[in-house]
Order: sequence, then structure tokens, then C-alpha cells
Amino acid sequence: MSREVIITKTAEKKLIKLFDYLRENCSKKVKDEFLRKLDHNLKIINPSRNISRISG
Repeated sequence: MSREVIITKTAEKKLIKLFDYLRENCSKKVKDEFLRKLDHNLKIINPSRNISRISG
């Protein structure tokens, strides 16, 4: 059973701030590892990933 991933506007803003921080302060290795882990966790929650949406 897959679950729908809903990203709230608040979560989206925080994620953008985090990406900006990583881009400015971290090495490529750290950024790649963060994105790999984020992608892995999203796949666990929603293996199909095509149901994911941003709430509005």
C-alpha cells in the first residue's frame, strides 16, 4: 500500500531554505548524500512517486 506524499507550503519553504543553505555551505558530496537520502525516504513513503503533490 503506497501513501500519498503531500508537501505543505510551509514544508516547501523550509526545504527551499535548506537547499539554499546546502548549496552555499556544503560540498558536492554532502549535497548528493542529502538528496540521495531524501529521495530514498520519499520512495519508502510513496513507491509510485507519481501521486506526490504539493498542497495548495
